[in-house]
Parts: sequence; C-alpha cells; structure tokens
Amino acid sequence: MSDINQDGLTKLKERAFILGTAYQLGRERFKYSNIFTLVLPAILSSIVAIFTALDSAPGWFDLGTIPGESILAGLAAILVTIHKVLNCEEYQAECLRLANLFKSVAQDSEIAIQSSNNWNSELVRLKEKFTQEIESAKVLVPQKYMVKARKIADSESFA
Repeated sequence: MSDINQDGLTKLKERAFILGTAYQLGRERFKYSNIFTLVLPAILSSIVAIFTALDSAPGWFDLGTIPGESILAGLAAILVTIHKVLNCEEYQAECLRLANLFKSVAQDSEIAIQSSNNWNSELVRLKEKFTQEIESAKVLVPQKYMVKARKIADSESFA
C-alpha cells in the first residue's frame, strides 16, 4: 500500500472512531435524564391507575382539595412534555445512528488497511461516505465528548 493511502486510511479510521465514540457518549448522557422524563412518568401514571382502580385512595394520599391522582398525572404529563420539547428522542436516535455509522467507517478503514488490493478506491469511497454523513448530521456533539473520545482513541493507539 502506498504511504499516502495508508496514512489517509489510518487518519480516516481515527477520525471516524473519535466521532463515533463522541456521538455514543453524547447519547449516553441522557441515561439519567431519561429516568426522570420517561421512567418516572410511567411509574407515576401506573400509581394513578392503581389508585383510580381502588374504591378510594389511601388516607395518606389525600392532599386536601386537589386529588393526589391529579397531581401525579399532571407531574407525569409535565415530565413527558419536557422530554418531548427538548427533542430528546430525536437527538438520541440521531446520535445512535451516527455512532454506529462512524464506527462502521472506522472498521471498514481498518479492513481496507489490512486486506484491500485497491486502497486508493477504498480511501475515496470511505472519505465520501464520511463526508456525506458529516454534512447530513442533524445533531452536534458537545466538544467535551470530542475531547473524551480523543483520549479514548489515544489510549487505543489509533494515531
């Protein structure tokens, strides 16, 4: 393999790995907020359903003039709305798509380095795929995840 093609594939592999890892980290940052904006509303809604099915709510659940079920249902609706307004689902789905795609480019680059007979055409093909996805990405990943992903790449000797 010519040094230019090998260097190009190696750099593309590293960049794709970094971006894939950064998008994966960007998606993972929502795991705790998902507990509050998806899991907690589901639990609250289930409690409301159980108490509504009973003939009367337990005495400790009586909050005065406003039924406790209404408060829980309202809180659940607010939390789900926050999740929706912040476009959390769309962001996470796009991060997952991009993480998988960029890691695929990194893996294809490694395969091309190890086994391809036509390294130049592989480099051109993978660079076009990489560039096209960068241009079509609908979300940005925070810089702190790029820095973290670079550290991971350095620890795995991608340079």
